[in-house]
Amino acid sequence: MHRLPRDEWTVAGLGFIVAVCVVSVGCGPSGHGGGPWFDLELPPGLGNPHQPVLNVTDRSAPSASVPEGEAGHHALESDRILDDVGTITGFSRADRAAGNQMWGRVTGRPAAAETMEWVAKEFRDAGLRDVEVQAYDGTEAMWWPRRWQVRLFADPVVGAGSEAVVLESALPTSGSEIPGGVLTAALVDVGSTAADALPDVEVAEK
Repeated sequence: MHRLPRDEWTVAGLGFIVAVCVVSVGCGPSGHGGGPWFDLELPPGLGNPHQPVLNVTDRSAPSASVPEGEAGHHALESDRILDDVGTITGFSRADRAAGNQMWGRVTGRPAAAETMEWVAKEFRDAGLRDVEVQAYDGTEAMWWPRRWQVRLFADPVVGAGSEAVVLESALPTSGSEIPGGVLTAALVDVGSTAADALPDVEVAEK
């Protein structure tokens, strides 16, 4: 895809989002000792998104079943493939390291274009001919959030010493927009969204 100039990336979207929620609580959990946030453990933050979430150190893959006569071919062995996987995911890592809050190999974005150029070069190096990366102009505006934040403001009722908590894993819904860029409202528990019908809860101005 044709890479648009930076000022055109958010033609139909948001250049900056800050969503702020004020916590309004009537009572806390039983056994509350009076500490910050009902003595509950707070979200630890996003941390390292590249860190594996599963421990597979005690697992091993079964040995590959190599057809007779093919044992001498090593081009597609796992270690060699893993090197390429590291290169490809490296484009995403570099996009995040550049400071982009919404990062990754997204079509129309620099990391995706760099990945395509790398693949084309690998094809050429492998001997393929007439390899090219085709670019085309998008016909629609692209919604793209640049910055956002969801923060829970503390209230004395949640415990002495409570401070605002940033929900670092929160993501804006595609196509969403907050007029003026900032929204402050009460947080309302509407129950499970898996139910056939939402409960009758007043959420106006909240």
